[in-house]
Amino acid sequence: MPYSLCMGDAWLEFDDGADRWRVPLAGVLTRIGGASPDVKMKGLPAGELHVWSDPPKVVLASGDALLKVNGGSSDGGLLTDGDRVEWGGVRFRFIAEESGPLLEEIQIEAPAPVQAAVQVDDGGAAWSRVRAGMMVELGLADQAAVKQWQGAVLRGDFAPDACARDLSSGSEISGDDSRLVERSGRLLKDFLMSSAMSGSGGVRRRARVAGKKGAAIFISQILFLLVNLLIVGVGALVVSARWPEFSFDAIFDSILKRG
Repeated sequence: MPYSLCMGDAWLEFDDGADRWRVPLAGVLTRIGGASPDVKMKGLPAGELHVWSDPPKVVLASGDALLKVNGGSSDGGLLTDGDRVEWGGVRFRFIAEESGPLLEEIQIEAPAPVQAAVQVDDGGAAWSRVRAGMMVELGLADQAAVKQWQGAVLRGDFAPDACARDLSSGSEISGDDSRLVERSGRLLKDFLMSSAMSGSGGVRRRARVAGKKGAAIFISQILFLLVNLLIVGVGALVVSARWPEFSFDAIFDSILKRG
C-alpha cells in the first residue's frame, strides 16, 4: 500500500544573547547585511554575508568583519546541520533537518487500463544550463538575475544549477522557441567543427583559407593597378586628340635630361 514521505526544512537560528528566533531558507540565496538584506536585525557589521541553500554554504561576500564557522576563522564554506556561524556581532546556527518518514495511508482507486505512456526526456541539468546560457546571450533572461549571477561569478560564488533556475524562473519561453532552436543549431555546428579545426588537419585548413585570402588580395591589387593604368592611358589619348600640338615625348625627354 502506498505512503507519502514528509521532508523537513532548512533554517537559520539566530541568537543575540537576549532572544532567539529562526529564519527559514525559502530561496536559493539569503543575504545578511548589505544594501538589500533578506535578514534585518540590529548589530549587523559593515559588509554582506551570503547563505546558500543549494548546496548549503556560507560565503563572506564583502566587509572586514571576522567570519567564524564552528569557532574557526574562515571566508566561507559548506554547511552541515548544527554548524555555528559568527560574523561580527551576529551569531546563528544552520539547521537542516529531515523528519522521519510520515506514513500516511493513501486510498487509490484501481486505474482503468490505459496505453503505456511515452517517457519524455526533458534534458535534465545539462539542458537547463545550456538553455539559460542561450537566454542570456539572446537577451531573453531577467536582467536583474543576470547581474546578480555575474557578481557571483566574480566572487567565485557560482552555482550553475541554481543560476540556471534563477535565470529561467518566471520565463514563459518554451524549449521549442524559434530563437532558441536557431541558436542551438549554430551551437551544435560549432561543437561539430571544433575538433575538425584542431590538430594538424585544422592547421592545414587554416593555411588554405589564409592562402586563398592572400591570393585574393594580390589579384585585387593587380586589378587596381591595371584600372589606374587604363585611366591614365585613356586620359593621354584624349589630351593628344584634343591638343595635337601637345607632346608627351617632350615631357619625357626633359625628365630624362634632368636625371
